[in-house]
Amino acid sequence: LTQLHNDLDSLASTIITTVNTANGGGVALDGSAGQALFSGTGAADFALATSDGTKIATAPAGAPARSRDTGNLDTLRTALTSVNPAGRMDAILFDVSATVAGRVVTRDALTTISDSARITLSSQSAVNLDTEAANLLRFQQAFQASGRVMQVASSIFETLLQIR
Repeated sequence: LTQLHNDLDSLASTIITTVNTANGGGVALDGSAGQALFSGTGAADFALATSDGTKIATAPAGAPARSRDTGNLDTLRTALTSVNPAGRMDAILFDVSATVAGRVVTRDALTTISDSARITLSSQSAVNLDTEAANLLRFQQAFQASGRVMQVASSIFETLLQIR
């Protein structure tokens, strides 16, 4: 996230500096020197410094007022082309989308691991009622048989004691 902020601040700063420098090197419609069109130092405070279209320095320095020379607009376009703000923004968006895609893959992998763990736990702790019923019947029969053995042993012991 910090890298994203730094990238956006750098892009905004480059645009501000490039446009203001190019506009400052020209002459506005009224013949005055070009002024800063943008204010701020980064993405958070990037703003228009003026909303007056007559402040755009379309003509190169030294041109008279009301000049139809668009040389400074060509300079501005060349300067913006050289810093390639659209390409830099594409790169920033690509980085963000790659990060999101990576996080989606991680989330999906963790979901799969979680689901597998849940299934494994369920299969280990699950009770098979048929098996448990068969075991219960077997243990009940064993208990009854043990009780019968004890009864027979007691009867034999009683008989032995009475023989005397």
